[in-house]
Amino acid sequence: MDLFHPQAFARYKDQRFISRVLTPAEQEKLRSSCFPNQCLWSFWAAKESAYKAISRSFPLVSSSPKQYEVSVSVIESLSIFHGMVATPEAPVQIHGTIDPDYVHCLAIMGEEADFGMIETNICPITASKEEAGCLPEQESTRVRESAGARISGYLKVPVSQIQILRKITAGRIGPPEVFVQGEKIPISISLSHDGRFAAFAFTRMDSVSHFNCRVHLREREKDIIGDLISARILPAGKRKR
Repeated sequence: MDLFHPQAFARYKDQRFISRVLTPAEQEKLRSSCFPNQCLWSFWAAKESAYKAISRSFPLVSSSPKQYEVSVSVIESLSIFHGMVATPEAPVQIHGTIDPDYVHCLAIMGEEADFGMIETNICPITASKEEAGCLPEQESTRVRESAGARISGYLKVPVSQIQILRKITAGRIGPPEVFVQGEKIPISISLSHDGRFAAFAFTRMDSVSHFNCRVHLREREKDIIGDLISARILPAGKRKR
């Protein structure tokens, strides 16, 4: 969340907005906070990341912000916060960072969470606060390119082989999925962008070496098939060497 986005700055003063998105307990914490702007958008980032996490298992879950109550450690100007979000379906653990310019939050479904298994990065899209209202298409393109490059390096495959796609099911856009050469791989990924910043997070695979072995085997299979085809089309007595 870009703290200097035109629609975000000093929004904590908008009581109609606050009443619509925060629960009574959250509103009380906001009123008592010494850093209300950071507090509001930390709640918002936590709710949004919790919804993204829970909707993977419960695609039809409500996205209403007031149905996601955030319980976190003390929120200060520059800090790391952690806690839990009570959702309509199951609890979600959260881990967030408050920077001078943005708030970023990660979420994992369940009572226990290992945030060390998540690879994440925040990427500046524009440098100036005046350009915080960047076009959504630019934001989306930048975050996909950044995520693709990181996954490429992580899996040790060319970035041209990486695809990040979202399927439409029953009229709803599903979460992004990662494909390598058209094969879906077991990496959960989340993309977000707001104002001057884009961010991605993905889970590290338990068996990246196994994945790489499968890729190399498929490449070798192509080489073997190519050799066989070449051998078949060569005239008798002129076998390929």
